[in-house]
Amino acid sequence: MFSDVLKANLPRLETPLFSYRTRNLNIARIRRDGWLSVLLGLSSGVGLSALLNTARWYISLGDIFSLLLLGVFLLLLASDFAYAFTALAAGRKLSLQRERLDQLRLTELSSDAIVASEFAAWQLCVWRLMALECSSRVALVTLLSLELVRYESFFFEDFRVLESIVVSSPILLLFTLEPLWRMRALGSVTLSSGFQSGSVVLAGLLAGMTALALHALFVGTLYAGSFLLTLLLRSLDLYIYDEPALRFGSMVLMLLAVRFSFRLISKVALRRMARALSCAE
Repeated sequence: MFSDVLKANLPRLETPLFSYRTRNLNIARIRRDGWLSVLLGLSSGVGLSALLNTARWYISLGDIFSLLLLGVFLLLLASDFAYAFTALAAGRKLSLQRERLDQLRLTELSSDAIVASEFAAWQLCVWRLMALECSSRVALVTLLSLELVRYESFFFEDFRVLESIVVSSPILLLFTLEPLWRMRALGSVTLSSGFQSGSVVLAGLLAGMTALALHALFVGTLYAGSFLLTLLLRSLDLYIYDEPALRFGSMVLMLLAVRFSFRLISKVALRRMARALSCAE
């Protein structure tokens, strides 16, 4: 059940509770807006690259990159706050609705189905914000990729340019999809703590600590992967640019490590919430 709400696409469940919770939401429009945000980020990256190419004497890549990076950072802070605040509110609201919980227990819905439905409905409420954060990263990745192609095409063969893009693709994909995985991990932990904790302050502190821990996990995984790759190449007396397959493999492992870690955190938090709901019966 929890795997259905942690897939890459927009969560959709067939439970009556999910249908009731999302009765006022246009799911098709939410999905469309999400894809439009991604396309907006892609077109923005292409447009900024074209602007940089035509006005290189007046504006530099560093200027555009700094502005985009600042936007990504501000969106990250705003998104973390929005995820934590809305998930905490949803968890507290559910914990205070004892009569509604008693009615749900009389149905055939299991505790896992109830928690999954609430979590899926919460995701729909913040999906557009998550898509906007991904869009800003798509713009940044597109700009850097196009500038990389333009730069290396002057000094290297076309094969070398294609090789650089392919080798870097796992890290670029990781950077782009991280907001989706972080949204679910932070939301599940905060929803669970908001439901189980009797103190809003403690639940809010846990949400803040969870957000910091998720960022540390993301950065730490990239640093550890790069460090281990460097040690391996040095032990083999190899130069990093001479082993594209090894670099690509290490980046794929970093991508899978972050995805698995965030997904595991989400599942553990949702299972704890379902267990707490079962114990309250």
